[in-house]
Amino acid sequence: GLHRRFVKYSVGVFDGPRLEVTVKGDNVSLRGDLGYEDLIGWFVLSLLNNEEECSVSGVVLGKPCAEMLMGYGGKLEAKGDSYKLKVNFSSKAGELRKIYEMCSDECTLLLSIKASRGWSVKCKTKLDWTASVRGEDDGGISFCVGKIKAGEDALRRLLDQATPDFLNLLPQKFRSLLIVNEFVVEELIIPENIGGLTVRELRLMSKRRGKVKRTINVDGEIFHNEVNFIV
Repeated sequence: GLHRRFVKYSVGVFDGPRLEVTVKGDNVSLRGDLGYEDLIGWFVLSLLNNEEECSVSGVVLGKPCAEMLMGYGGKLEAKGDSYKLKVNFSSKAGELRKIYEMCSDECTLLLSIKASRGWSVKCKTKLDWTASVRGEDDGGISFCVGKIKAGEDALRRLLDQATPDFLNLLPQKFRSLLIVNEFVVEELIIPENIGGLTVRELRLMSKRRGKVKRTINVDGEIFHNEVNFIV
């Protein structure tokens, strides 16, 4: 699942996605760049009752999930090995959460969700794979936005997922939190027996070794960490 998010990177330093959480009373705003849309969608659904009805629309990218979800949408668009499915359907929150859990590792779910209680997730559906995951808009983090009501316990569950490497440092309560990731790709690990592979196939099959530099600003207090990866 992680590998597909890194295949476009060569050796170098690249902007990673950001996640911003703002808390005002029990009103919580979640704003994420491309790369956090699955966490935002899943987290919102995890707080809903399994039987609560949700309206869903958007785009699913990736062959296995697009084919699996064809019953929820229109015509499947395929170009080479790129698969795209536009969807518009209603679903119980529990069923939709299972879709995220089954599909988010292999596919990209660009879904907007509106729950019957008024909570919402709004996600953009147009991607520019040549641009930074942060986009070119200086108006703030806006690729995926969730609006919910949540207490301290729910927010702690969010931090368990988004900041497992910072849990012992973060306060129990906060008003604002910003996560910034930066990818440092130090080496491309080329597979053996590459004869006959195209440049594109070689890029897709090669692994990346490097580290993620993570910075968290919580109510003005800043923490740093680095996590090594091979994907």
